[in-house]
Parts: sequence; C-alpha cells; structure tokens
Amino acid sequence: MTNILNTEDLLFVAATLLMCCLPITRYIWKNEVLKLNPFQVSSRSNPKAESPFRLIKQSKLLSLIAVVIGISVLVAKLVDYQYSDYASRFIKDQDELTSFFGFWFSTLSVISLLIQLFLTKRIVGTFGVGKSLLWLPSGILLGSFLLLIVPQLWVVVFIKIVDGSLKQSVNKAATELLSIPIPIEIKKKTKTFTDVVVDSIATGMAGFILIFFINGLDISSTYISIIIIGLILIWLYFIYHLRNEYIISFKSLLEYNPARKEKATKSEIKVTSIIETVIRVFETGNENQILHMLNKTLEVKDERFFYAIKALLNNPSAKVRALAIENLYFLNTENLCPTVEPMIYDKDQQVTTSAFRYLLKRYQQNPVELLDKYLSVEDNTIANATLVGLSMELRNNRVLQDRFGLEQRIEKFPCPINADQYRAGKDE
Repeated sequence: MTNILNTEDLLFVAATLLMCCLPITRYIWKNEVLKLNPFQVSSRSNPKAESPFRLIKQSKLLSLIAVVIGISVLVAKLVDYQYSDYASRFIKDQDELTSFFGFWFSTLSVISLLIQLFLTKRIVGTFGVGKSLLWLPSGILLGSFLLLIVPQLWVVVFIKIVDGSLKQSVNKAATELLSIPIPIEIKKKTKTFTDVVVDSIATGMAGFILIFFINGLDISSTYISIIIIGLILIWLYFIYHLRNEYIISFKSLLEYNPARKEKATKSEIKVTSIIETVIRVFETGNENQILHMLNKTLEVKDERFFYAIKALLNNPSAKVRALAIENLYFLNTENLCPTVEPMIYDKDQQVTTSAFRYLLKRYQQNPVELLDKYLSVEDNTIANATLVGLSMELRNNRVLQDRFGLEQRIEKFPCPINADQYRAGKDE
C-alpha cells in the first residue's frame, strides 16, 4: 500500500480495519456467547483460589517454564530492536522502510505457518520436547555471532527469520507440551500468569537494558548481540535443567509407589521419546496408569496417539473404554463410527453415553434417525445414555436443541434421567 499511500496514512487504514472488528465482536457476543447460569458461575469462580505466583513458586517445573519463557521474550525484544535499528540505518526513505517491514512481517508469518503445518510435528516428534526447545536459541545464537563479524542488514534479517518463524511454531509447540505433567487445574490457574505477567516483566526488562546501553552508554546496536549471546547461554542452561525436570515429572506420572518416587533422580533418567512412553503405557500399563495417561492425552489431543487409544476400545475396564472414546472424540485420523456404534449396548452407562456423543459428532447420515433409533430401544440404560449424551453435545447450541426437541423429549420420556447426569450434560 505504500505505492499509493504515504506511511502516515496507513494509520487510517489500520483504524478502519479495527473499526470493522467492532460489529463482528458485537455479533459474536450477542449470538454466540451464551450467558452463564449460576451453576456455571459457581464452577468457574473461586475467590479463595491460590495465587498463580505461589503455585509457580511451589513447582520446579512451572518455575523453570516461566524463566525460559521470560528469557525468550527478553531476547526477542532485543532482536526486534536490532532489526528495526539496522533497517532504519540502511534504508533512508520512509516509504521504502515501511514497505520493507511490511514485506518481511508478512513473509515471516507465511514461513511460520508453513513450518507449523508441515515441520513442527515431525521436528518435535523426532527430536523430542527438550531438543526441540534448542532450535530457537541456537539459531539466534548463530546469527548473533555472525552479526558481530559481518554487521550487515541481511544478517539481522536472518536472525529475525529464525526468531519469527520458530517462535510461534516449533518453540511454541514444545513449550505447550512441557505442561503435560502439570495437573489441569494448576495449569488453568497459572497459564495466563505465565503468558501475560512474565511476558510483560521481560518486555520491561528489555526496555531498561536498551535505555541503559543505547541511551546511557551510547553504544551501537551491533553490540546488543553480546548481551543476546550472554542471555542465550543462560537460556540454554535453564533449558537443560527444564528438560531434566520435565522427564522426571513425566515419569513420576507413571509412579504410584511413593517410595519409588523418591528414587526418581536425574541420574536414573534415560532420554526416551515421550510419545513412545505414552504409547507404551497404553499397551502395557495397569488400569490406573492408563486412565491417568488418557486424562493427559485428552488435554493435548495429539493425533499421534490415535491408534494406541483406538486399541483401548477393547480394554476390559469400562472406565478405560469410556475415556478412550472421549479422547477419540477429538481426533480425526479415522472415523470409527462402525467400531463405536456397537458400544452403545455396553453394560456400562458411561461407555454408552461417550459412544453416543462420538456417533452424534461423526455420524455421516441423518443424526435425527440415529437419535430416534436409540430412544426407541427397550433398554432404559441405553435410552437414558442417549439423552444424556445428546444434552452434553448440545449444551451450548440452542438451535440444535430446538431442532432435536431436546427438552420436550426429556419431559415426555417415561423413565426419568438421573438428575446429576442431566445437570452434568445441560449445565457443564
């Protein structure tokens, strides 16, 4: 757009685009965001909840994650400054400078998207979480050393490409996987703090560093690379300890004997693929281990676990079968309706309910026929599970509730549904 507009005029374009967001946001809020009922409010708000800072402080894994994220943000801000400073020094024309930034910011987004779509899964799966965390700092470290030797714009562009492309793809995916061993409730309470507060603190520290060295000592931005190199060495040090702590925490998920947990020291840890470890638990673990791991895979929803979880549909434990179906509900590798539909007749109602929810989502024919088919069976357990599964599936979709006549079906149903089950579906 700099070919037809001045750089300053692009602010009006930005303002126009932001104004277009207002009616879209209003429409989403009005038509898609449902008001919370008292049950939902009470389940989501806990004024006595422990502070995120204290939870992070109590967990070595969370503390290391926060430190690594903070250093990565600090380095990224210093790289951003170098990138902007070099570009403004080598490109004097304002409109050309704007065009340069526009080209590279858009290109970085495309590169990051391509890496995320085609390479991230393979990189993290092949090298594991720990080694995948090394890609971003190693690339910036290489570029920073090169900039000290060859202080040219293309070197800074290379550093920015490494930072912009790997940060939101490989590094982001590996960082998310680090939270697998953390209980879901603690993760919910601390994630926002880590993403927002730690990011803000690191950004502020980057600002102080730039004020002190650039304005205070009046040094060239080239020598910011020395600070970046020092920070990356610290970054790599904490990644090493984070990797060890992650493996210890992950393997402790499989330990149910407190005496054995105390023996889980770093010297005993073998660097194995986390994916292989999860699959091995599904294949050889006891019921408690499998259930625990299924709850963890339910959080990450990784397609690489699909076939191992599929095999659990034949597990003798009803709890394992039900939780396996809940996992498969979110995975798209294969449509398992022919395999899951016979499980509607399982003796366990939890399995029946989970199976019906899966069918309702994946059924390729008319879902109303599916509903009528299982509501008309003589077995009240199956009919009850059908309505419970349907109420859970449609709990936030008033249009489909009316289409299926959900409330009318429940009111007319001759065998009352267990009140707790119905509330779990309707009010979740």
